[in-house]
Amino acid sequence: MHGVTINPVAFLVIQQSGVKLMPVNHNSSLDKLLDYIPDLIEKTNNIMNRCMENKKEETSKILKEMQKKHDKNMKKQQDDKREIEEKIEKEVGKIKNMKTQKQEDKPKEDEVYEFEYDETMEDE
Repeated sequence: MHGVTINPVAFLVIQQSGVKLMPVNHNSSLDKLLDYIPDLIEKTNNIMNRCMENKKEETSKILKEMQKKHDKNMKKQQDDKREIEEKIEKEVGKIKNMKTQKQEDKPKEDEVYEFEYDETMEDE
């Protein structure tokens, strides 16, 4: 009687992410290493993508905080400018009032009257 034996050489693994050939017996360490390289690359890519996403989120958060600080500083500058302008207007108004008051308080110039005197009329 003749018998046939079947020894599997590899398994074909089908996943959503791709198809893998998984050998059953590795002839050398190099074969084992070559089998793990695709998984290693995929895991490295996933880690790098997560790091990049985290950096994007941090950068976005920092930019938003900077924009808030900038807006707050701009509002404070505008408020300070408005306050200074109001103070200037108030001081200008005081100066104008002082000028008009000085003009009103200024004594009027002495009025000069001229008389004409006729000596001839006195004798009569």
